[in-house]
Amino acid sequence: MVLPPPPTKAESANAHENSKPHTMNKKRKHPHTDASQSTKTASHTLTPLQSHFKSLLVSSTFRQTNEKLYTQKAEDSLEMMQKEPKMFYEYHEGFRQQAAQWPTNPVETFIRLLMSPKITKAMKVADMGCGDAQLSQKLEEREDQLVEVSSFDLVKTNKYYSHPCSVQKC
Repeated sequence: MVLPPPPTKAESANAHENSKPHTMNKKRKHPHTDASQSTKTASHTLTPLQSHFKSLLVSSTFRQTNEKLYTQKAEDSLEMMQKEPKMFYEYHEGFRQQAAQWPTNPVETFIRLLMSPKITKAMKVADMGCGDAQLSQKLEEREDQLVEVSSFDLVKTNKYYSHPCSVQKC
């Protein structure tokens, strides 16, 4: 079980203030409904506590989907994501959240290597399970266009994908 982080000093101070006897002239504020400490989403405003639990839910959904992808047949994964593209986006939101915590993101390392001026001969790169096709997007900026990237994943989400497919069939 993952516990939420301890309250911030501001939240503790608000909680202490709220424990004082109520008077008619003072309005009580709940520490997690203060609009100045909230985050906006497309549908509504999230408090810091809600944002924290949303982050936990994103991580949990990522791990659950990741396990399913690695334990079922490739064609079943392709069919699952084609039927529910929203799942693909949620999975990659979780992946990005996890990758942000890594000391080094392997995709950034490959981008740096493939953008190097030391590459002087044309090459083709297959990015299998490309996610949001960062490699293709960044390497498009390479002026000499020596590196050609073909990006593959279960769902095509932008112009940088070659085509959606299961890695087994690409």
